Amino acid sequence: MKDKREAIIWVFVAGIMLAAVQGIFGTYIGNATMIIQLALIVLGVAVGFFGISHKDSVTFMLVSLALIITSSMASQALGVVMQIGSSLNAILLMLVPAVIIVGLKTILNIVRN
Repeated sequence: MKDKREAIIWVFVAGIMLAAVQGIFGTYIGNATMIIQLALIVLGVAVGFFGISHKDSVTFMLVSLALIITSSMASQALGVVMQIGSSLNAILLMLVPAVIIVGLKTILNIVRN
């Protein structure tokens, strides 16, 4: 169980690092941004499916929703500095699929019980 948790932590860290790379170098890497965006979505799906237990789902949802709202607003407010806005938007690409999957898993657990 500990190995799985550590693997998911590394997946999340890799996603944050990819988001930073896309934000900082997105204008220079051209077509690779699409590959990075797809990778961020896949990492978000992995975190949603495998990384969050039922007991942690409510905390994850609250913190993630706060991050989504903050990142969305900050990317608009800090959009003047293009790299910051792009990095925050890339983080959203990873968080949103994870939140959707954890939300659906939570709903299914509620319906089952």
